[in-house]
Amino acid sequence: MSSGLYSRNLPLVTIGVPVYNGGEHLRQTLNSLLQQDYARLEIIIADNASTDDTAEIAREYANTYPNIIYQRHHENLGSAVNFTKLTEMAHGKYFMWAATHDKWSSSMISRAVEVMESDSTVVVSYPLPYWLTAEGMEIPVDTTLIDTRTSTKVARFVITIWSLTACPQIYGVHRLSTIKQMMPCRKMFGPDTFILARLACKGAFAVLPDQKFFLRQLGDFNDWSAYFRKLDLQLTATSKNDLYRDFIEAHLKLVWQEFPNWSERIPLLLTVLFCMLTKYNWIPEKIEEACRKQGLATTPAKSGSGVPAKV
Repeated sequence: MSSGLYSRNLPLVTIGVPVYNGGEHLRQTLNSLLQQDYARLEIIIADNASTDDTAEIAREYANTYPNIIYQRHHENLGSAVNFTKLTEMAHGKYFMWAATHDKWSSSMISRAVEVMESDSTVVVSYPLPYWLTAEGMEIPVDTTLIDTRTSTKVARFVITIWSLTACPQIYGVHRLSTIKQMMPCRKMFGPDTFILARLACKGAFAVLPDQKFFLRQLGDFNDWSAYFRKLDLQLTATSKNDLYRDFIEAHLKLVWQEFPNWSERIPLLLTVLFCMLTKYNWIPEKIEEACRKQGLATTPAKSGSGVPAKV
């Protein structure tokens, strides 16, 4: 890291590292963050009561680097609470979540801050996402790169809900004041999708075409049962309908709150319904897949059960 760590002419960036049993790749992730060329970073590790060597590694780095803070919870609070607590502990003008198995281009943060300092409308700036396979291969993520710096609020929202895939924007650099408005992180299917839909109503997304972000594919990649465990969501026989309905209702309520003008509200409510029932119609199938893996018999969907009765 640059020797100008405490340079006061740069805005502080807080990196929040939520972790549970992430010791296998934690060193590599922390090293990647420490190799950033940005001169003023605060790194906070929030340990959700890990049972592996996470605590040992985190304490080693916290004792070595003055800008690393280690916070261990006495019990596992769930991922939503852990993500939220990191925003509460942050002191920076900017904030970034960093998973304990990923890595970044060394100039990613400095480039993101440069973009956001020059354009106050940008609420999140993010690099090009790549999958990092178990074999070490780097594969571009098949996703739409969203850049809405020239878009209206309505256009930002519509572009975002229709374009999101893999949600790499959630691990970009955010304005802390804005991301705090999205908290607490809601326990639901697709919390990252919903947070990004909300963020789109607050400002623009900016892509960094000259920077890279590597998301490691772990052993439970594409395991939907593991996905729900990480979200601390307890599946039941009715989850297939309940979670999908909740996902749709959350987005409809967002439109109701953010767009009071009826000339915008009505078309957007219809747009959300169409989007949720077409682009996201795979959700019940994945929930059912996870339920079967956990030995749960799911309740058949009733006619229209995916559509909320009211906003």
